[in-house]
Amino acid sequence: MLYILALALADDAFKDYSTLEEIFELEPPRDQNIWHLEWKDSVLDLPVFRKMSLHGPTDTIQSSSSYDRQLSDSGHRAGFEVNISVHDARREALVKADGKLSFQLCPVHHRGSSQFEQTMATQSPKE
Repeated sequence: MLYILALALADDAFKDYSTLEEIFELEPPRDQNIWHLEWKDSVLDLPVFRKMSLHGPTDTIQSSSSYDRQLSDSGHRAGFEVNISVHDARREALVKADGKLSFQLCPVHHRGSSQFEQTMATQSPKE
């Protein structure tokens, strides 16, 4: 979430907020689980994940393979031994939402069963 927030702030994408401090100071109403921040009209057609150049983001969409490589590299720098993917974040969200691991929803495109087993080794379904 912070990554996407950083991208939005770099683009000055929010109608009413321009700094991280302004957003972190927000106190959503207690009767709401989420609070929508409105986008400026100027960024509505701008891709969120874009190719980068030496001068910053371009207006061209970043390819999925490029994003996957970037995410994997970030995971390695953070200390993950096994490549992380978007599907890992999705799986973790399902675990948090369900309270258990939904094996039928796990990705089937892993590069090999050994990688899948390494990824899943620390996770077990709660009964």
